Amino acid sequence: VLQQSYLRCVKPKLNLLKHPCSLSETFGELKTGFLDRIFKHAGLSTSSLFVDLGSGVGNAVVHAALRCQCKAFGIEIRGGPSTIAQTLKEQVMVRSRIWGLQTGQVVVEQGDLTTDFAVKVMLANADLILVNNKLFG
Repeated sequence: VLQQSYLRCVKPKLNLLKHPCSLSETFGELKTGFLDRIFKHAGLSTSSLFVDLGSGVGNAVVHAALRCQCKAFGIEIRGGPSTIAQTLKEQVMVRSRIWGLQTGQVVVEQGDLTTDFAVKVMLANADLILVNNKLFG
């Protein structure tokens, strides 16, 4: 489900991701196998909250919700990746329903993680926080 959705929603729009505004907005992705190991090691479950700061196209967020059925929240400052993340989320939810797969709740937002109030709330309750960018301002 995740791979089919990714190929439909993200891959055709990779050109939107190749020219970041600055180094602090550089796009990069973690592989699904690596994310699976992180989720297992962290013990994510249906009662967990996963937070991805700088979530890009949302692949880690939807992956956590699909794999662990946990609640997953992602925030991304750039408009292009945020739009793709919303589309990816919707596609994964539709395909999951078609295949009868359970998923956790997914929230993807466009915003600045340093000023967004929802981030403060999510961080206070998070079981696992992902920050895959060491170049944030």
